[in-house]
Amino acid sequence: MSTTPRRLLGSAVSCALLTGLLASPASAQDARLASSLDPTIASVDLALEMFEPGSVDVLVLGRNDQFADNLGGSALAGQVGGPLLLTDGGPDAALRPEVLDAIGTLVPRTAGLNCDNEPADVYVLGGDNAVSSGAVEELVIDGYCVERLAGDSRVETSVAVAREMRERGAPRAFLLARADSFADSAAAGAYGARFGWPVLLTSQDALHPASGAYISEDQEPGVVLDVYVWILGGTAAVSQDVEDQVFQQVGPDRVSRVAGATRDETSALIADAFQAAQEEGNASLAVGLVNGFADDGWVYALIGGAISPVTNAPILYVQADGIGDPVARYLDVQKPSSILVLGPPERVSDATAEEARGIAGVAISKE
Repeated sequence: MSTTPRRLLGSAVSCALLTGLLASPASAQDARLASSLDPTIASVDLALEMFEPGSVDVLVLGRNDQFADNLGGSALAGQVGGPLLLTDGGPDAALRPEVLDAIGTLVPRTAGLNCDNEPADVYVLGGDNAVSSGAVEELVIDGYCVERLAGDSRVETSVAVAREMRERGAPRAFLLARADSFADSAAAGAYGARFGWPVLLTSQDALHPASGAYISEDQEPGVVLDVYVWILGGTAAVSQDVEDQVFQQVGPDRVSRVAGATRDETSALIADAFQAAQEEGNASLAVGLVNGFADDGWVYALIGGAISPVTNAPILYVQADGIGDPVARYLDVQKPSSILVLGPPERVSDATAEEARGIAGVAISKE
């Protein structure tokens, strides 16, 4: 079952228009992007392809080997108008030199060594065990102001990201996904990035207390919360009990669910919602193809989702060597204006990319 959260689409579009695009794309045509199997190189290549030198005010940095703390990173990156970069994870890992070079290219140095009362140039996702204190120190020494968004677990980290987005003007509208899988939240990262909706995480069978507390934060007795929650995935991903708990917190007509029988169908349903919101914003639509069935599919979905304010592209899941029926139907009906392939040929083959372009009627390939 799928219910599009149309109630807040208008306000979400308004929020996106108000935050604006803080950078201009260097390229947003039919292309293969982020074509490295190395997550760090993929994230750096995509960032340098899509943003002009010196054009980024703020960007987001996460670890390259686990998805957990990165699941809310696309939405935050989209809100601040920068890319999501990935570096080696772990308490002793140094900052990858490619990342430091990319940040130096994209983000002007403004603070020197004094970041007191200065806004962040770089948001770091997760604690010291995710992105090391040494990596952060390298950024500070290089002249950047860094703010770490972290909690005791991936769920609390998602709340920290959501709270920061709220302070930056995000609507009280949330994408709620299971914490132990990337499939649904990574597909929705582009939606969160484009329209300013944070991603909150939860346990599969019960609403996590941290996310539940944040959803109902500032609730006044007897007053219906001005909150909307869009649950990602079917009841096998986020149980009916969780939906009932959210319903009890936020009231009627403020909870909906998008759920396909498979992860690629769910990605197509999320893309439908993206398309509906784009139509209200009178913007053309591209799509980004990601192998959402590969173990590292989260890398390409999240870094690709982060740039959706630039590309106007939701994420669709495909296999390495084929397109499932739900995504094929989406391409046939929606006829996106361009096809962006995210990841190397080992993840999405050239034949699959051309099949997608053929279904959509995109005549020219520029790979």
